[in-house]
Amino acid sequence: MNFLTCFFIASMMSSCSEKSPLNDYRENGQQQTDNNDDYDNTGLDDSELVKDTLTLTVDFTDSSKKNCKIYNVWSVANRISPQAGSNVREGLSINLIRMLGGILKDKKPYYDYDVCKYNQQTGKYDYDFTPLFARLDKIVNSGTPIQQFVLDQPDWAFQQGYKFIPTGTSDGKNFRENEKQSIYGNSLPPCDKRAYSGFISELMRRLIDRYGRDKVASWQFRIGSEIETPDHWFGTKQEFIEHFKNVAKAVRSVLPEAKIGPHTREYDFVYTKNNYLNYKGEKVTSFASEILSQCKDENIKIDFWGVSDYVMVNNKKSRNIPAKYEELFGKFINDPNWNSSTKLDLMEYSSIVSMGAAGNTFINCVTSHTPVLELCLTNRFYKYHNKGLRYIYRWGNRTDQKEATHIRMVNKMVGMQGYNATVEGTPKTADNVVDAISATSGNGDFDVIVYNYNVESFDYSDTDEPVNIILETSLPSGTKVRYRSLSYSAVNNKTNLYLERYGTKFHKTEKGIDEKGDPVHCLNSSGLALYNATPNPEEYNESEWKTTTVKTNLSEKNKGVISITTTLPSFSYKMFEFKKQ
Repeated sequence: MNFLTCFFIASMMSSCSEKSPLNDYRENGQQQTDNNDDYDNTGLDDSELVKDTLTLTVDFTDSSKKNCKIYNVWSVANRISPQAGSNVREGLSINLIRMLGGILKDKKPYYDYDVCKYNQQTGKYDYDFTPLFARLDKIVNSGTPIQQFVLDQPDWAFQQGYKFIPTGTSDGKNFRENEKQSIYGNSLPPCDKRAYSGFISELMRRLIDRYGRDKVASWQFRIGSEIETPDHWFGTKQEFIEHFKNVAKAVRSVLPEAKIGPHTREYDFVYTKNNYLNYKGEKVTSFASEILSQCKDENIKIDFWGVSDYVMVNNKKSRNIPAKYEELFGKFINDPNWNSSTKLDLMEYSSIVSMGAAGNTFINCVTSHTPVLELCLTNRFYKYHNKGLRYIYRWGNRTDQKEATHIRMVNKMVGMQGYNATVEGTPKTADNVVDAISATSGNGDFDVIVYNYNVESFDYSDTDEPVNIILETSLPSGTKVRYRSLSYSAVNNKTNLYLERYGTKFHKTEKGIDEKGDPVHCLNSSGLALYNATPNPEEYNESEWKTTTVKTNLSEKNKGVISITTTLPSFSYKMFEFKKQ
C-alpha cells in the first residue's frame, strides 16, 4: 500500500507539472487525449488517497443525498411572435412571447398582429383572431409542445381613452408622450380594464374552441414580462397588481384549471437607470412582495413565477453561480405569503459579456467558461428542485443550432436518480469550486459529471485541479465495473483556440467588446476570416474503456467503493460513466 500511495502521488505531481493543454494543441496541431490521467485507486482506504487533494464523494447508499431524477432543465426555448412555425429543435418546448400584438415594426406601431381593434364609429372593440391563428396553427401543427403563452403587451387599441402630456413633464395622473411606445411596443396598462378582461375571456374561449380544452390547459399563461422594467410596464406597481388579478380572473373564468403566474425581476429589485420615476413620480422597486400579499388575500392562485438572469461573466456578483439560488429564488420562497407548490422558472437566460444600451440586445460569452458555468447552474436546479426550481428558458435553440455538448452530456443521464456530492479539502487554485452532477440507474450504472468553476477569477490557471472521486455503492466487493471519461476543457473550444493563436489583435474596439464574446460580433473582418479558418477542435476527449474492481470500504463494510483520481483544468468538466459488467 505504501508503494501504491507513492505511485499515485508521483503520478499526480507529474500531471500537474505538464504544459498547458492549449499549448499542446497549438504546437502539435491535434487534440490531446487524457486517457492516462485518471488513476484507479479502488479499494484504498482514506490514508491511501492522494494527499492535499480535493475529495469528491457521492454516497449512492444514502437516501438523504438524493435530490431529483435527472431531467432536461434546458428544455424550453423562447420565441417572439414566430411567423414560420416553431423553428425549435426536436425535443424542446416553446415559450411564445408577444403573440397578441401591441408590437413595433421599424420602430412604429405594427397593427397587423393585433387581435383587438377599437372601432371609432361604434365605440366598441372588434376582435379578429385570424393573425393569431395563422401563426399559432403552424406551431401547434409542428408538434412542438407549447410550454407557455405570454399575455404581455396589450393591443394598441387599449390605449384608447388616454391623454398624454409632453415628455419630461409630470402631473401625477397622465402618461407622457414618450410612454406611448417602448422599445417592445405598447407597455401601458389597458385604459379600459373591463374591456380588456372581456377580450382575454374571449381569447380563452377561442383557443379552446380551436385547439381543445386539454391542449390549452397544458399551456401555462404568463402575465407580463420583467414587469418592473419600465419599458415592459410604464404603469405603477399597484396598477400591475390590479392588471394581474384582472387577467388571471378573466383566464380562469373560462379555464378554471389554467396555470397562471407573473414574470418579475429579482425580489429586491430597484430600477436606477437614469434616475427614472414613473408617471406618478415614484421610484420603481420590486413588485413581488405586494403581488404575493394581495393575491393571497384575494385567493388568487399563482402556479409559477418567472425571473430573468443574464449572467454578466465580467461581473463577479453576476457570475457567482453557487449563490444563484439565494440571489434569484430564495427571497421569494422565504416570503411569508409564498405558496410552496409554486414553481420557479428562469424565463430569460444567457451567459453574456455585454448588454446593449437599450437592454434588449447582448453578446454571448462563448469561451469554455460558459459550459462550466451552465453545468454549475444546472446543478443548482437539481439541488433545489424540492424548492420548486424547474426550467431555464434559453434564447436560441433553433433547428439549425446543435445542442451544446455539456447539455447533451447531462441529458444522457435523464431519468436516472440524482445524488448530491460532498467535496472536502482545499483546492490547489484559490477559489476553485469543484462539484458534480451525479446519478445512478439503480442497476449498477453510475454517471458523474465533475466540473471546475471559479467565481473570483476567469483567468485560466497553469495548474490543473487534482480530485479524488469516491463512489460509495451497494455493489458487493469484487464486482467488475467498466468506466470511461468524456472530457471538455479550453482545448475543445474554438474561441479559446483562436485566442491562443491570435489574441485580441483583431478585436473591435467599441464598448462592450470582450475577448470571451461571440466572434461574429467581437472580431473585425480580418479576425473573423482567421476565426473561420481556425480548425474546429473535437467536441470532447474520450478515454478508452477501462475495468476496475469494487472493493470493500474499510470503515463501512456494507459499502462497495469505486475510487479514481483525476485532474481538472480551469473551466473544464469530465463525465465519468461507470457500468457494472
